[in-house]
Amino acid sequence: MLPGEVYPEDQLGWTAQFGAERNVNCWAYGIDISSASPWHSSEWGLKAGTAISRRHIIFAHHYQIPPGNTIKFIGVDNTTNIFTIVANKSLAGTDITIGLLSGDLPESVAPANILPPDYCRFIGDARRLPMLFIDNEENANISDSNSLPYREMDSDGLVPVDVYRQLYFEEVISGDSGGPKYFVCNNAAILACALYTYGTGSSGRGPFVTYYRKRIQAVMDELCPGYTLREFDLSTFRSLDDEG
Repeated sequence: MLPGEVYPEDQLGWTAQFGAERNVNCWAYGIDISSASPWHSSEWGLKAGTAISRRHIIFAHHYQIPPGNTIKFIGVDNTTNIFTIVANKSLAGTDITIGLLSGDLPESVAPANILPPDYCRFIGDARRLPMLFIDNEENANISDSNSLPYREMDSDGLVPVDVYRQLYFEEVISGDSGGPKYFVCNNAAILACALYTYGTGSSGRGPFVTYYRKRIQAVMDELCPGYTLREFDLSTFRSLDDEG
């Protein structure tokens, strides 16, 4: 955020090409979305990348950041952390590409969690749960989840029913591809997919990372072993199986 500038409630306030600071007025300010990169040297805020380990990032295969470019992550302490993308590898038959960073992200940048494979025990099919997605203008938008499939998030999400969520809904447009779409729990960001955009009125869709977790992990190990995807622990919550 530039000195003296006030951003509206839907803007994250990252201006990483000039220096970065989170917008304290943003409704999502309290959520740790340091995993979402706001800028890279290929096309600035386009072709977004999201950290899934301290060395690995995920983005859309059709809109990936080429190796050799630098990418920035903003820590929760508002520090700017710059790395070079040294290699990419895509998952065949999907719109998923994994990139390798030149070094480890600092503790101030938290890689995104993913849903565990038994998520249905706790959230059912997730229909109408709110989702946070970040577009290429670094806006924090809200959509409702459509029913989560076991393979792809193969619907365009849903326009929120709740009037307060509607205030922060925005259709995805060309250039938003690769941006993260999260569930949020206890202020932690849980990555559902890296967006690919399509259609008028869409809130975006993308391959469901939990379904592809084993293949993603295999690519991560091939690029640089010793790092694992982080499954969000839902075990402290009441299971739907326990409800009478």
